Amino acid sequence: MLISIPGVIWGQETKWSLEKCIKHAMENNLQIKQKVLQSKLNESTYTQSRAALFPTLRTSASHQINSGRALDETTYQFTKDQTIQSDNFQVNSNLTLFSGFQKMNSIKKAKLDLMASIKDTEKTKNDIAVNIASAYLNILFNKDILKNSKNQLDIIKQQEERTKKLVDAGSLPQGNLLEIQAQVAAEELNVVTYSNQLKLAYLSLVQILELESFDNFEIEEPDLTIEQHAKQLYDVAQSYNLAVANLPEIESAKLKLESQEKELKIAKGGYYPSLTLGAGLNTRYSGAQKTRTVPDLNAPMGTRQIGLVQGSNTPVISFYQPTLTQDYGFADQFKDNMSYYVGFTLSVPIFNGLSAKTRVAKTKISVEQTRLQMETTKKDLLKRVQKAYYDALAAIEKYKSSEKSVAAMKTAFRYTEEKYNVGMVNTLEYNQAKNKLIKAESDLLQAKYEYIFKTNILDFYRGNPLTLK
Repeated sequence: MLISIPGVIWGQETKWSLEKCIKHAMENNLQIKQKVLQSKLNESTYTQSRAALFPTLRTSASHQINSGRALDETTYQFTKDQTIQSDNFQVNSNLTLFSGFQKMNSIKKAKLDLMASIKDTEKTKNDIAVNIASAYLNILFNKDILKNSKNQLDIIKQQEERTKKLVDAGSLPQGNLLEIQAQVAAEELNVVTYSNQLKLAYLSLVQILELESFDNFEIEEPDLTIEQHAKQLYDVAQSYNLAVANLPEIESAKLKLESQEKELKIAKGGYYPSLTLGAGLNTRYSGAQKTRTVPDLNAPMGTRQIGLVQGSNTPVISFYQPTLTQDYGFADQFKDNMSYYVGFTLSVPIFNGLSAKTRVAKTKISVEQTRLQMETTKKDLLKRVQKAYYDALAAIEKYKSSEKSVAAMKTAFRYTEEKYNVGMVNTLEYNQAKNKLIKAESDLLQAKYEYIFKTNILDFYRGNPLTLK
């Protein structure tokens, strides 16, 4: 039978390895998806900042209907008691030649922000991978604890049967049986408690994996031994240097500092003048000019008297070209009214309400804040490396000690059990010996998984993948 959950299909017998869990989380975890989207936003910002170097190009067109007294912009004459339709067309382009290198620094800043967001995504992936490893090992630990608890329950039930036979034979008082039955109930409660803890451990892993249910979800149980997973423990300084070289959060902090330094250069660019090249063309059409007068090139030259010669009656004659009236349509007006311009605009900041100075001052503070954040990130990493290193050392020492303790407690318990079976010790002493053994075994398991986890973390800091193989 197959159970289907959005994005996940597994069979009842399918078991998830640590590697499979990590791979699934890298593809489905919502935090990672959010970080990926943020990187895409920063990529769009970077693309836009580069496009800002190119000239702008705008075109516009307008259509107007004027009624009553209005100015005809083609003739600059007023019209009255007419309804006039007019059109205006413009194409403009601007290119910033200099603006204090703000655009170039904006491109560099956007690129740094993009690279930092990519490193942040990698950090989120690393954090989730570590959380998965921790949750995975926690399941294995709780499985072993539950297994030990069930073994203890089996042992105490066997003891209950022997005690009942001795009581029935009159060799032991009834009180011994009641005490051992109470212990059976306590062990059954422990099994229930550890079963619930195992379910909660599974729930923690399933939630990290963004699964909706953990019905039939099961992880692999590799044969984990201290010897198999013993790794070379570099000293703290060496481990830290390797972590700085491999972990993305350090690189992200450096990139964010460089980004703020570029932001400071952008702010300082506000002190400089800006030079812009502009060009464009305009034309228009007016419905008030339905006709126009043009020379009639096919007609002979005409003459007319324009005056008299000074001191005589001799007329002064001038020649003129006869004209004719033509329709003045849209195409002709569009061509005749065309105008062009090209020019430079120099803008010099003299006083702008201290906005440039204030921006520079604020950005300087942001630079120092980012620098401190980078140092904090480094110190936090050092603390994590130190803790993982000394936790690993403590875990291996605890494991060795617990291993000896378990061996001694097993011998002591067998001896106490034999004495209990012949009535030489009471139930209280028997339970004390058993509880000491249970605690020693629990301490051994805790030390084992703590050591495996911490050594894997240190190995992960050195740039190696998390694995239990």
